[in-house]
Amino acid sequence: MASFRIATALSNSKLHLSIDDDSITASEVFSSTENWQTFETRSIEVILLDEGQHRLQLHFDGGAFNIARIKFTRTGPIDSPPFKV
Repeated sequence: MASFRIATALSNSKLHLSIDDDSITASEVFSSTENWQTFETRSIEVILLDEGQHRLQLHFDGGAFNIARIKFTRTGPIDSPPFKV
């Protein structure tokens, strides 16, 4: 899981994450927090990260954000992906 501490005065701001130039999330839509100084925590629940050194990128797909932090949390072992590849 990735938790984002964000503030935005805009509706429908979007972002997604990639590792080594491969997207690991869809473009996630975040609603307004009412202004640029009111931060809220928003999460992307399912993210599969491989062990090792990689390049993580945050892509802004529309709108704008203030981001205070991104926190990754291991939520448990994955025996198989929750989707078909």
